[in-house]
Amino acid sequence: MAGSVPTTHGGTNLHWAANERIIFLSYQDGWPHLYAMPSTGGKPLLLTSGSFMAEHIRLSPDRKWVIFSANTGPDKLDVDRRHVVRVPVGKAAMEVLTPGSGMKWAPVYT
Repeated sequence: MAGSVPTTHGGTNLHWAANERIIFLSYQDGWPHLYAMPSTGGKPLLLTSGSFMAEHIRLSPDRKWVIFSANTGPDKLDVDRRHVVRVPVGKAAMEVLTPGSGMKWAPVYT
C-alpha cells in the first residue's frame, strides 16, 4: 500500500542524516523509494524516482550520502540487475556508481 513500510531487503531503513534530516524508504509512489524530510516535520522529498526499487540502504559515515543497491541504470536490462547507487540526503541527485552487465548489491562504506 502507498505509504507503507516496504518489505525489501535491508530492514526498516529509517536513518538520521546530516542537517537533522530523516531518511526513510516508502511505497508512496508505488515503488520502494528513498525520501528525506526535516526532523521537525514537513513534506517528504523524493530522493529516488523511477521504475525501480531501492534496497540494502546504508548511510555514509558523515551522514551526508545514502548508498544503496537498485535495479536501475542506463541499460534496459538493468531492471533484472542490481547496481550501487548513491544520492545526497538533501537533494534528488541520484547517481549510478557501478553501471554495466554485472550484479552489485549490499554496498558498504569503507
